[in-house]
Amino acid sequence: IRNAEVGIRIGTPDLDTLPDLTLQEVKIENISGTGLLAFSADVFATNLLINNCRQHNLGVFIGGHYRFKHCTFASYNFDFFREDPGVLISDNFITADNQLLSDDTDIELLNCIIDGSLRNELLFAATGGVAFLADVRNNLIKTEQEELADLGNLLNEDPLFIDASMYDYRLDTLSPVINQGLDLGVINDLDNQPRDAQPDLGANERIE
Repeated sequence: IRNAEVGIRIGTPDLDTLPDLTLQEVKIENISGTGLLAFSADVFATNLLINNCRQHNLGVFIGGHYRFKHCTFASYNFDFFREDPGVLISDNFITADNQLLSDDTDIELLNCIIDGSLRNELLFAATGGVAFLADVRNNLIKTEQEELADLGNLLNEDPLFIDASMYDYRLDTLSPVINQGLDLGVINDLDNQPRDAQPDLGANERIE
């Protein structure tokens, strides 16, 4: 999905946690708004690459249930001036008539890369009035939230993509994310290349 205002928008509030949307081996890029915009939805994604978005790569509002494994969220200042974090996870949303909506949030971010040109590319926004569960492990994250380092995450390291300006988010040979992932049973990567027993972070496995 390329050259859109919003890549995917989904809003499916319900009482179950079954995925309303499953994304596997998907690219969303060069978006003038948000790449994946979700309201009270249930979204499961593996090998998802969202890049070069003016607002959020991933914007979650009014909670929901989300599972992101081996995903890459990366936006820089190549084509847009950016002010919003690449990944925003919020349990609330304020409507046009100033009404506050909120709901429980349950999200997993495992073996992902969250990088960009801002100092904080991951933001959690919780009202405190509903349940907010976040499992954030073994990722590379551009952030000033030092407490995330205790969860096996790499903070503020350059992922060393081959050439992000040319939409090439494969990993260079010296990338710090190589062999840093958990074995999540994701056999292949975004390009249908096999992952090894010590998988790399993000959507692409480094193939020698």
